Amino acid sequence: MSKILLSIISVFILVIGALLIVPSFIDWSQYKDQLKTQVEKATGYKLDINGELRAAFLPTPHVNINNIAIDSGTAEGSFAFQGQVEKASVSVALMPLLGGNIQVTDVTMIAPQINLSEQKNTKVAELDKVIESGADASANGNATGPAVSIDKFYTENAKITYKPTNGEAMVFQFPKLELKADSLFGPYTVNGRVQYQNFDLGIDGKIGEYDKTKPMTVAMTVDGGAYQLSYNGIADMSKTDAELQGEFKIQTESMAKLAAQFGAKDLPIKDQSMTLSGLLVGTAKAITLNNGSLTLGNSTTPMPIKFNYGVEAKSGNFKIQNIPGGGMVDMDIAMGGDAPKFGGQIHIENIKAVAVDTLGVIEAKTFENPQIPNSAKGDIKVSMGDTMTLNSNDLTLGQYNLKATSVAYQAGEPAKINLSIVNFEGAAIKASGAMDATQGINVNVSHPNAAKFISVFNKEYQSSPAMEKPFSFIGKIFVDGDTIRVEGMDAKIGSINSTGNLVVNNGGAIPSIQANLVFGNLDTQALMTGKKSEAAATGGGASAGGAAQQTSGAPWTRDAIDTSFLRSMNIDLNAKAQQLVHGTWLISNPEIDIDLNNGVLDINTIKGGLFGGSVDMNGRVEAKAEGQPLNISSKIDATNVDLAKLVRAAMSQTKDRVTGIGSFNLNLSTNGLSSSALVNALNGDGKITTGDLILKGIDLAKITEAISDESLTDLAAVVQGAFKTGQTPFEPIDYNLAIREGTMPINNFTLVSPTAKLISNGEVSFARWNMDVKNTVDFTNPDDLPNVDMTIKGPLNAPQQNVATDVLRSFIMNKYGAKIQNKVNDLLGDKLKDTPAAGIINNLLGLPQQQPQPQQAAPSPTPTNDNTAPATTQEPEAAAPQPTPQEQLIKGLFDQIGR
Repeated sequence: MSKILLSIISVFILVIGALLIVPSFIDWSQYKDQLKTQVEKATGYKLDINGELRAAFLPTPHVNINNIAIDSGTAEGSFAFQGQVEKASVSVALMPLLGGNIQVTDVTMIAPQINLSEQKNTKVAELDKVIESGADASANGNATGPAVSIDKFYTENAKITYKPTNGEAMVFQFPKLELKADSLFGPYTVNGRVQYQNFDLGIDGKIGEYDKTKPMTVAMTVDGGAYQLSYNGIADMSKTDAELQGEFKIQTESMAKLAAQFGAKDLPIKDQSMTLSGLLVGTAKAITLNNGSLTLGNSTTPMPIKFNYGVEAKSGNFKIQNIPGGGMVDMDIAMGGDAPKFGGQIHIENIKAVAVDTLGVIEAKTFENPQIPNSAKGDIKVSMGDTMTLNSNDLTLGQYNLKATSVAYQAGEPAKINLSIVNFEGAAIKASGAMDATQGINVNVSHPNAAKFISVFNKEYQSSPAMEKPFSFIGKIFVDGDTIRVEGMDAKIGSINSTGNLVVNNGGAIPSIQANLVFGNLDTQALMTGKKSEAAATGGGASAGGAAQQTSGAPWTRDAIDTSFLRSMNIDLNAKAQQLVHGTWLISNPEIDIDLNNGVLDINTIKGGLFGGSVDMNGRVEAKAEGQPLNISSKIDATNVDLAKLVRAAMSQTKDRVTGIGSFNLNLSTNGLSSSALVNALNGDGKITTGDLILKGIDLAKITEAISDESLTDLAAVVQGAFKTGQTPFEPIDYNLAIREGTMPINNFTLVSPTAKLISNGEVSFARWNMDVKNTVDFTNPDDLPNVDMTIKGPLNAPQQNVATDVLRSFIMNKYGAKIQNKVNDLLGDKLKDTPAAGIINNLLGLPQQQPQPQQAAPSPTPTNDNTAPATTQEPEAAAPQPTPQEQLIKGLFDQIGR
């Protein structure tokens, strides 16, 4: 027994030794040609083994082959195949092999290089037939050959290049990839890394057994570094077009990292998480995502999304609903050509919710400006190439409507833009160039009606005929960080035109503007209020039928003045103009130097020609905080001005009241919250000096001549005429002015003429927009005439001028009052006492009025005992018409004076 056992052991040792030693004595290279012949016979492919071929049986049967090359050559089939492997080894389990089954325990390939090229052949290649028959046999369970299974496939530094019939070649690299399978047809377990273009993906998943008649399960996860992708569903290979159908999900914790991984290193949106999921249905021809859901950041409300894409057509559509703030995006996709293209409808109800809160692409303070649109609706087309373009036929942004819009944006250093809007609320806009500090952007804006264009941004703007004219702006804009520079500006708004340069710096809390401008006719009233200045049409002073004639009330209001403009920006302005017009004031060829800084407006100088002379003004306007009263101070020096135009401008008069040349200076100060408060608090001091004057509306020579005539012939007519067309020359004056609390007192302001002195006392109240001035005429040639008084009172722009009546009354009272009174008493005695006629006489003579005595009531009728009606009073007969007391008095009065 022991001998038998020893013999068996000896034989076993010999067999093991043979298995270890014998293969090393076999020249396996002699089988290369046989192996190449068998491969070509089975597949049609040509095999070259250019390296060592070795085989061994222990510990398991395995083959090692170096430097293998294979080529499909002229073989029929769907693909042309070329490949080479630096090293390859195949290990087979020994015991199953003894039973007739091939169980490949390990296949290892080092540095395989495979090239696949799609080709159009109608015949099926031999390799395709082998795979097809094997799959059919496996599926039906009646395979005739030996069973083959692979426990493990491992490759390292593999590279596969795939070239489709149309399109560019795709290169896949596998630094490490391990595949396990129960058989050649699965099920499979895969783990490793795949590199494609700039993507480095970790793959981990399971694939069910391949069966041509039914779907196989697929559960796969992909780690893209910045994102994770998962798919859990089926792969149905039984259909004509193999189809994937299952739950798809992609998520990232950082959209910035995700964008950088796809080549966008500076993603201009908020860095936040994103999750996209849904039911994915895909074939080689089309991909659809149904019941999709998109979530950004910490949002608890996902956005429903639907996506479909045709692979062959390279086009599709996506629709996102319930975007933040409300609305939806419905866009078509086209991936063919040079760049991806999108086009469709957008409806964004709250741009701030999307652009600020969700994406963070715009600063929140942008929407503090009410003119910035916060909604969008319309059609857009976008191309995402090296130059991004956007086109729209009809797009509404907030309250603005845009027709035929085209935008081209090219990223880079510098970025370039080309913008064209055929109709932006009636305006045509063009902008093209580079957004930098050297090349700049050429801008051209035009509108047929300046007032309508301004009203687009200011709905409360009040227009004027001067502004109902075309508007245009031409200039070149340069961008350097927070600084915007405008050069070669040529702007026209109605009758206001300006050229020059300006610089806007947005780096601070509020914009800072530095401007050097040249204006034509600068109507600041029209610019600020939309109401054309009176002086713009007349050359100075108020015009007939102008705004100043529409009312005699004060132009001041108690409405608080909005001082926010003083704090909305800082300005350093140096300007020149042909004319500076505001209301009834006109300065020719002005030079302007103004600084606005943190709520303080310093008027360093405004100087130029004023009504034929010159003026130089400076001052300060201050309101450093909201709700703080305006504090204003100014100094005005005017030299050799036309007094006719000056008076018309100052008092909004339409007629010349005085002619001559004069000079004046004023130092003014005030403060208040409203225009009314400012005028009521107005204080100042100054001086006026003139040359020879002519005062219109009064002819003192005629008045002197008329009242010197003792006959009083046509006295009333002569006096009336002296105030209608007359005028009086006066000597030069030198008078100190004072204004206190909005009122300028007139104290013995004396004008000297050849025949008389005109002495004025009273006041001019700018606050009440009223004047009340008593003028006394002191006749000097002849000097024996009594003084006469006349009063001018009423609104500054329409004072009542009953001076002719005043002169007559004053003259009669001063010269003939006592004589008339005595004559009336002698003639009439007490007949006129306590009668209306007496009142008229006293009024004419300037005497005190007697108060009327109350009348006694008539006695009541005496009642009778028999209740009979009281006796009626008999009516007197109608008397003949008699002259009125006034008529009788005037006739008798002048009869007696003439005796």
